[in-house]
Parts: sequence; structure tokens; C-alpha cells
Amino acid sequence: MKKNQKVTRREFLSLSALGLASLTILPSWKINGVRIAPSDRIVFGFVGLGRQGVSDFHAFSSCPGVQVVACSDVDSIKRDRFRILTTEWQKKNGVG
Repeated sequence: MKKNQKVTRREFLSLSALGLASLTILPSWKINGVRIAPSDRIVFGFVGLGRQGVSDFHAFSSCPGVQVVACSDVDSIKRDRFRILTTEWQKKNGVG
């Protein structure tokens, strides 16, 4: 993405919706192979997938009862990298 490229609010929301639709990491009832009640679960979505977003993903996805359901970033390169990261995490943890 070019630095001087403007992203409209409509485009940002469209990209956010695309991220939400394309990235679901865990089934709603299964986290690390254990059934967890909805009241005992924390659900995350990430806005901004730079260093802090990736760091937060690593920190929170290792906690039991945490479910990551969406991500959003205006930079398509960061979205693609995050998608690869989460896909690898799914395969490693046997979910998805």
C-alpha cells in the first residue's frame, strides 16, 4: 500500500468486514479441544495488525478460554501475514 494513498471510511469498513468474514480461528465451542462455556470465554478481534497486534495475538492465543474471531488492517500485506500466522497456529493446535 502506498504511503500517500487515502483510505475512505467506506473502504476501511469494507476491508474490516472482509477480515471478519475471512478469519475465524476457532469454532465457537472448541478451544484447545476442551468445551468451554460462553461465559468462561474471552473473544478478541484485532484492529491493526502491526507488531503490537501480532504480539497480542501470541500472548492471548496461548491462554485457555480465549477465542480470536476477527482482524482488520488497511494494509493488505499485514492482513495477509496475519492470515498466514493464524492458519499456521490453527494447524499446530488442531483447530479450525
